[in-house]
Order: sequence, then structure tokens, then C-alpha cells
Amino acid sequence: MPSFPKFIYQQLTINLPVPSASYAGKTVIITGSNTGLGKEAARHFARLGASTLILAVRSVEKGNAAKADIEASTKVGPDVIQVWELDLGKYDSVKAFAARVNELPRVDILIENAGIATGKYTKFDGGESTITVNVFSTFLLAALVLPKLKFDGGEFPERKAPDGKIFDALNDESKWDKAKEDSELARESDSWSLDLLKKLVARTTEQGSRTLVHAGSQGADTHGKYLSHCKVHATEGWAAGAGSKELQGRVWKELTERLEAIQLGVTSNF
Repeated sequence: MPSFPKFIYQQLTINLPVPSASYAGKTVIITGSNTGLGKEAARHFARLGASTLILAVRSVEKGNAAKADIEASTKVGPDVIQVWELDLGKYDSVKAFAARVNELPRVDILIENAGIATGKYTKFDGGESTITVNVFSTFLLAALVLPKLKFDGGEFPERKAPDGKIFDALNDESKWDKAKEDSELARESDSWSLDLLKKLVARTTEQGSRTLVHAGSQGADTHGKYLSHCKVHATEGWAAGAGSKELQGRVWKELTERLEAIQLGVTSNF
């Protein structure tokens, strides 16, 4: 993640290339695709010839509205886009969705775009909502469909962490307000300042979706890398600083333990 001044500079000076690679014959799945970046990424994939495009959404009604809008703007046939229900706040929904994915003839690209940010403490399936949706369910879905992605890839070639448990600390309601107060981002998230920042430097959702689509056309040399502005970038600052490797190991160990508690044996897919 770049520094704030560097972020502003990049937003103002870098023009992202419009995706142009062909996705003919490809099956693409995008979570959180009824609005925002996910919807605009789906529009690009439809325009670029994806044979099957699955909008994974919590609200099927909103998903169908997005499907109609994308079909109208890209003129794709009615059989290209499908709307599937997926509620990342419920592990059973994730498991059911993954089981359905694994029945598909092929899966080429899974974009896990869905996420939430909330201004109040809530719990989904026993955990703080943002951790459940943005971390546990996201990794659970990845683990459950990764064997399918690997098989089809070959079949169709083309800050200091708290002591103790990290996710327990993040799930602790008593620490939640303090986490907001300690956050640099939270101090900048007053409505007037955020609105001003958006007006000055924010990209459109279509522009922001270009890196998501770009990732789908890249080779194995980009796997596991950090993509920004449609290019591979090295991690910076805290993520690359002293102690980051040790913290990564702790997070991964705790995450895999949580995933095993949700679905026994699932982490063997990684």
C-alpha cells in the first residue's frame, strides 16, 4: 500500500489501460457483482466474450437487475450471464455455492470482489461481520473451489500485532471502537472529507474494475503477486517491514485453524 501522497499522485497521473484480451470460451465468476467494481468488471468480461459469466450476489433480485443492465450495454445473449445466490455472512451459503461451482463443466476465473465495511459492531456466524465476510468466508470459498480451478487450468490450458490470537482480538467487541479510533483511515472517514477526496481523485467504478479484469489475462508469473494499476508492484511500508513475515505466519496459522473448524480438511486444497 503506497503512502497517502503517493496514492494521490498515482490517482491523478496514471491512466489504466482498457481491457482488451479475449475471454472467449471462458467461465468467469465474480462475487459482489451487482454493483460497483464487481459489476463493471462483469461488464468488461461480457464485452470481451466470456462464454459463461456468473454474478455471485447476496440479493438475486439485485443480481438480475445488474444482469439486465450488462446485457443491454454489451448485447450479449441471454444465456451468457447467470445470477447465483451467495451470502458470505453464512458459511453454509458459501459451502452450497462452492458445491454448485464444482459441478460446472469448467471454471477459469474466480474474482472474489465482495466485501463489507460497517460503522457498527455486528456478528455473522459467530464472528465480527467484516472478518467473517472479508476474511473467513473469502478464504473458505477459495479453498473449496481451488481444486476445480487447478484442474481446469490444466484441462483447458490457455502495525504491531496484539499478543495472543489475532482474530480473537479482531472479533472482540470491547476492542472494536478503539480500533476505529486508532485507525488512520477512520480519522479521515468523516462524510465531508471522504466526499471531497472522492471528488478530487476517485476513479470511476469502470476505471477501478480494469485491474480486476487485467488480472484474469495474466500468466503464472503474476500468481501470488500484488497488482495495482494493472501492474505487479512490490509491497511497501508496514507489509514489507520488520516483523511482517512473522505476523504473516501467525495470521496464516490462525486462519487455517479457523477454516478447518468450519470445514474439516479444506486447507489441504491450498
